[in-house]
Amino acid sequence: MALAKSIAAALVLTLPLTFSVATLGGCESAQGVADSASMVQKLVGDWSLSSLNGVDVASLLPEGVKLPSLAFSPDGKVSGTSGINRIASSIDIDALAKGQFKLAPTVSTKMAGSPEAMDFESKYLGALGEVTDFSMKGDSLSLSGVAGELMKFVRAE
Repeated sequence: MALAKSIAAALVLTLPLTFSVATLGGCESAQGVADSASMVQKLVGDWSLSSLNGVDVASLLPEGVKLPSLAFSPDGKVSGTSGINRIASSIDIDALAKGQFKLAPTVSTKMAGSPEAMDFESKYLGALGEVTDFSMKGDSLSLSGVAGELMKFVRAE
């Protein structure tokens, strides 16, 4: 318990990512539960960023910055890196079953990097905060917003 409090104390709210509030009352259909589980299973695993706002990430990544990544667990927890810092959130499983991509508010460590690294990380987190949709094709995950594709990930090996 003390470790969990220490970890929680090291994390701070970085930005409110889109989330939805489920209404109480009524039951979710068995089909809805199956759809949710199926969609989460497709996402489970580690994903590495390959493009940001249509630009190959290799050409954007400042020196000393880790390749941003996302990891999805079967229970809907999301973790990863944003270049310099670690991030954690959870995905709205009900929205996922409807083809929507909604994350709960994300927490992050607060390590500092070079101005270029922090600028890159800010752009990545900003784009992540705009995501409303996703699509998958093979080992590729595209996250999109109102204006189109924001970022693309490939399944990590």
